[in-house]
Amino acid sequence: MHIAAPTMLVTKHLAVRAMTSGDIPLVCPRITFACIAEMSPWGTDFREPAEMAKHLKGTHIVLRNRECIGMIFSNRRTRALGIWIAPDHRKRGYAAEAVGAFLSHPRFRRIRHAGCFEDNIASRKLIERNGFTEIHREMLQSPFCPEPRIAVFSGAAHRGASC
Repeated sequence: MHIAAPTMLVTKHLAVRAMTSGDIPLVCPRITFACIAEMSPWGTDFREPAEMAKHLKGTHIVLRNRECIGMIFSNRRTRALGIWIAPDHRKRGYAAEAVGAFLSHPRFRRIRHAGCFEDNIASRKLIERNGFTEIHREMLQSPFCPEPRIAVFSGAAHRGASC
């Protein structure tokens, strides 16, 4: 059975919806070089509209008062999840709110993997609060980082908790 993608997930403060090509001009200017180093260990430059367009499938934008403040990345094949919130909107609980709504939707309950960099304590805690546990670490060298960083990958044998 195929479950249709939700038009929009709405929370107390946010809306989360599938990203479209029309969103690219709203999103790309929000992403700085430092943000790319945080979110793209494999070298995708999301500041470039053509690169962003290649990754629309599975990408959702996080909106606050109709302004794009972040993105959620999901991969149906690998059942993996990633999130990015713009630096000026961090430490307000928006990532927790968006991920909680995203993972509670039936279409996304199959997500079984999440990852972040080792030094991103907030993301690691968010991942753990949503029922994921660490399964392995890997040294990654992004073209956007001067030195390799350790990525922590987590899995969920039984995930159902929310933030």
